[in-house]
Amino acid sequence: MAAGDHNIDVAHHLSKPQSSQAGHEVLEIVEAVVLAIVAIATAWSGYQAALWNGHQSELYGVTSRLRVQAEAATITANQERLYNAATVAEWLKAEAQGETKLAEVFDRRILPDFRPAFEAWKKLTRSIMPMPQQRLSR
Repeated sequence: MAAGDHNIDVAHHLSKPQSSQAGHEVLEIVEAVVLAIVAIATAWSGYQAALWNGHQSELYGVTSRLRVQAEAATITANQERLYNAATVAEWLKAEAQGETKLAEVFDRRILPDFRPAFEAWKKLTRSIMPMPQQRLSR
């Protein structure tokens, strides 16, 4: 048998459908479909990861901005509280020493947001503070 005849026999043998070869072809098709599904799922998960990573970064920026704003508001509130406390303390000293003009200066320095509470406190305090002619027992 010549070499060319042998190649023809092999090609002829490979082209014949055999029962075991038909099952093998089905398995190859199933493998190809599974690989295609895996490739699509991998691409989809990569897309979702990039999408959520961008969203997460955006939300991180928002939370950072809000945290800075909250910290600034806390600092401002604490500064106003200290200012009002110091102003009221100085007003009290001036009132206790009978320096009405100085007390009026401190009264005018009270911040507008604190003014209603201060006025209500002054009304209450004046009704329970001892008069100058009264002496506290020791």
